[in-house]
Amino acid sequence: MSTFKAASLTLIATLLALGILKHWFLVLPLPDSALWKSALGPRAPSVASREASKDEVP
Repeated sequence: MSTFKAASLTLIATLLALGILKHWFLVLPLPDSALWKSALGPRAPSVASREASKDEVP
């Protein structure tokens, strides 16, 4: 088997595996936040919530 053929079959197999994985994520009943929570990290409080908390402090 030539190097080109091995590389092309590897690329096709990788794309096929990623496509199957993507479709399984679409089939599973997961909310979007469960998929993106680890990638986005912790969220800082918004400006509106910080201003509201300042109003509550005597």
